[in-house]
Amino acid sequence: LDFQGNQLSDVQVVRLGACIGQYSALKYLSLILGNQRLAVRHLDPVAEGIVKCRRLQLLKLDFQGNQLSDVQVVRLGACIGQYSALKYLSLILGNQRLAVRHLDPVAEGIVKCRRLQLLKLDFQGNQ
Repeated sequence: LDFQGNQLSDVQVVRLGACIGQYSALKYLSLILGNQRLAVRHLDPVAEGIVKCRRLQLLKLDFQGNQLSDVQVVRLGACIGQYSALKYLSLILGNQRLAVRHLDPVAEGIVKCRRLQLLKLDFQGNQ
């Protein structure tokens, strides 16, 4: 799903999260939400939907150009750590103004993915 730069409304993001959550048997998810100016209220419904997809083997998340908060990054790390079947993870968090301390929860989540075979991380443009 590629929504890069579309400036989704609050209602659209809530619906997107609910829609993703209905597919709990989903194995492959690519979600591109770059340059959306997502606030905490925007990302939470999407994260809640993704968390319901426990069988994910491939997860690509692109949040480049958004200004994720500390809280969102912690939640993202916790979310990633729940996918024991995950084999491929691509996480794009470029241009977020994230400091190193913000990335610790993400690293803690990744470490829990014991079956991971391919990992792509992009933090370009952070502090």
